[in-house]
Amino acid sequence: MADLDDAMQLPTAASSSAAHDVDLSDETQDFRFLSALSTAENGTTKLPRRGEKDFEPHATALQSSALASSRAAMHAAISCPRVHNPKNHIRATYDAGANMAWVDSVKGQVFRTMGRVVGGRMWLLPEEALYLLERGSLDIRWPAGDGDEDGGESGDDEEHVDAKDGLPMSLQGAYAAFIGLEPQLGGKLTLERYIVYAGLKRAGYIVTRADGWDGAKTLDTTHGNAGGGTSSGVFAGLWKILRGGATKASSAAAVAGPLVAPGLYRKY
Repeated sequence: MADLDDAMQLPTAASSSAAHDVDLSDETQDFRFLSALSTAENGTTKLPRRGEKDFEPHATALQSSALASSRAAMHAAISCPRVHNPKNHIRATYDAGANMAWVDSVKGQVFRTMGRVVGGRMWLLPEEALYLLERGSLDIRWPAGDGDEDGGESGDDEEHVDAKDGLPMSLQGAYAAFIGLEPQLGGKLTLERYIVYAGLKRAGYIVTRADGWDGAKTLDTTHGNAGGGTSSGVFAGLWKILRGGATKASSAAAVAGPLVAPGLYRKY
């Protein structure tokens, strides 16, 4: 009976309008549309669109075979080898001393807003190198001489080292190398910061490190009011004193105090 019900379900205007109110991320994905990407080799295929997900479980042979073919298409798409275009292939070398990556040959438009040229090389910050590697625009290699600890900026004796001599860095290795291993260097790149950086970059923003990256700095909010500059400065200083006392008291109470700090709470 379940097979007959599936055959009798026809799309209507009401069902199509109600489909927009359904969260597709909560339903089982149909990955059979990825088979077209794995079979086409001319490079002219377009990105597939997300279709309707009608995999509400009802334990039928038809649905089991549809789920099996969907999983097979998903695994085939994931296991497909991804290679760099030779014309736009950019190699970089990881520098363990600075926890950064440097590029010899700069190609493309991404380096107009990313990286900095130092000593004839384009140096990428950890978040920049990880972002470019994650999106497939950069091929990062481990340094060929693991015994050298001077870094790429130390001297001219390392000019003969080529990026193609080192082993390619995987995405897992890049996450392990660039995130969480540079507090002593002043970078302090955490996973939370990288998630924010990558999200803003994918949205089309130009993201750079702020002045307070290495530590919290107070912002000067006294400008913009010429008439009340003195009074605003006095209130700003008083606010700093009050906030400092409140911070010390809250930190001291958090050591041995209750989980919920005493105070006035509102109930709605």
